[in-house]
Amino acid sequence: MSKTVLLILGASGDLTKRKLIPALSTIYSKNMLPEELIVIGSARTEYTTDEFRTHVNTSEEFCKCLYYYTGLKNIKEYIYSFGNITKIVVFLSLPPSTYKQTIEDLYNENLHGDNVSIIIEKPFGVDVYSALELEKNILKYYPTKSIYLIDHYLAKEPVQNILIFRFANRIFETNWNRFHIESIQINCSETIGIEDRAKYFDKSGIIRDMIQSHLMQLLTILTMETPKSNFQHDIEIEKVKLLKKLKVINFVRGQYNGYTNEKGVDSKSTTETYAEVEFRIESDRWHNIPIYIKTGKAMERQGTEIAVVFRNSDNPIFKNDKLQKNAIIFTVQPQSGIFVDLVNKVPGWGVSLTNANMSFCYSSKFSGNIPDAYQRLLVDAINSDKSLFAGVEETIEAWRVIEPALQNSDLIYYDRGKNPPDILNKNPIDFNNYSNLC
Repeated sequence: MSKTVLLILGASGDLTKRKLIPALSTIYSKNMLPEELIVIGSARTEYTTDEFRTHVNTSEEFCKCLYYYTGLKNIKEYIYSFGNITKIVVFLSLPPSTYKQTIEDLYNENLHGDNVSIIIEKPFGVDVYSALELEKNILKYYPTKSIYLIDHYLAKEPVQNILIFRFANRIFETNWNRFHIESIQINCSETIGIEDRAKYFDKSGIIRDMIQSHLMQLLTILTMETPKSNFQHDIEIEKVKLLKKLKVINFVRGQYNGYTNEKGVDSKSTTETYAEVEFRIESDRWHNIPIYIKTGKAMERQGTEIAVVFRNSDNPIFKNDKLQKNAIIFTVQPQSGIFVDLVNKVPGWGVSLTNANMSFCYSSKFSGNIPDAYQRLLVDAINSDKSLFAGVEETIEAWRVIEPALQNSDLIYYDRGKNPPDILNKNPIDFNNYSNLC
């Protein structure tokens, strides 16, 4: 019987134990993995297979699929010792600085061909130059079709649903332009600091860590033109077109007080833990419409949300500038939902207006567990489905767009548990109003 191998490099690390193995165990229990799947963990740590199984602490049944191999020397021979192998998926759960050498080492171990694919975690480079160099190095050994770039936001159900919301509902798509929309606001707040990620984060910062990848993906899905189909290739074409028209207008960088005292952080670090970036898209649809992205660590609340804010009605009979404008709010996490803010009449004598909303909550509408992002991505990669993976070209274009904001600039400072003031966006949506609606 033919067998599929998932080879996880860097398997002794946190991502494997905390995300990959639990995701694999869950989808294994749902019979969504190939019947003859072999999962091989590999790292420099000298585990035995039994020690690795104990380390990842997963179900007894799934443990039967797990094996361990130290290093990469003669890894191909070890893989094929399991019999007739028809597909090999390699997951680089490694520091980004090792990608280039690891790709070369895999090739030199003769682990290549049409049956081999490579999953690469973000970040893909740290700027335009490094991303182009990494692409060049990878393409020396593996074709583009074999490369899967993970951005786990793309596999989140509420993010996937933005495409459906936009393009399957004419009631909204016909108003999705500068004539009706006043601004787009994307927010991603975390209450935690950097925790144990200082080695990576202090060299990266939140613009590289969050905006260039996850949040610009949200931006492109919200604003791109209609793709020819919902296949990844056609969606990427429209994302790239959009990114070529996208520009950074202004940005603010911030750092929470006490960051430089965190373990592993340079005491003189100017790395940003908060950023607010204003964009514009030079297209007929979006000309002169501000798009704001705001993200930070050690903030007062946790949440990822999007607000599409509409212009005030110009109809004089019910015009009321004191009321909140019409808006569509997408809440991505921790609770997932969509809210449409409207102006309504207060019941009773006379005509008094108030704000109200129509709501859709995943938790109340759909029963059962919604698949975790890594569950979806691992199943899709094993099945050679790239629809929820980022493309190399769009990733490089995103680096081009964000490059001005990567330059050093002054920092504003804020206390843990408190939000810095909005500096670029003078009319921010208060996302606290939507926190407990689902």
